[in-house]
Amino acid sequence: MIELAAAFAVAGAASNAVGTAFQRKAASASSRGGLRLLAELVRRPLWAIGMCGVVCAALFQSLALVNGPLALVQPLFILELPFALLVAAPLMHRRLPRSGWWGVGGCVLGLAVLLIAAAPHGAVHHAPLTRWIPALCLCLGGMAAAVLLAGRG
Repeated sequence: MIELAAAFAVAGAASNAVGTAFQRKAASASSRGGLRLLAELVRRPLWAIGMCGVVCAALFQSLALVNGPLALVQPLFILELPFALLVAAPLMHRRLPRSGWWGVGGCVLGLAVLLIAAAPHGAVHHAPLTRWIPALCLCLGGMAAAVLLAGRG
C-alpha cells in the first residue's frame, strides 16, 4: 500500500502543478483585477483546465493519505514545484534556464535525502536520530556551499 500512496502523492503533485500552470497562463492574459478578473477567468478554457487539475490534486492527495502515512505523502507533494516549472516553461513559451534545472534537481535530491533519512513507512512514529544526523549534516553542508557560491556572484 505504501507504493500506492507514493504514486497517488506524486500524481497529486503533478496534477496540482498542471492546475497552477494553466491558471497562471489564463490569468496572465488579463489586465483586470478583483472580481472582474475572476468573472473573466471562469469563461476561459485554460482556467477550467487549471481548476480540474486542482480538484484532481485534492482527490489524489486524499487517496494517498488513505493508503499511506502523512510522513510520506506530504513531503512528496513538494514535487509540485519542479513539476510546475517543467509544465509552465513550455506553456508560457519560455525556456527553463540552467538555474531552474539546478533548482529542480536540488529539490528532488533534497526530497530523496529527506525520505531516505526519515524512512516513512507507517510502523514507526519517528525516525531514529542515527538517520537524522547524517541528513542534517548533508543539508547544512549544502546550504553553506550554496551561500558561499551565491556570495561570489
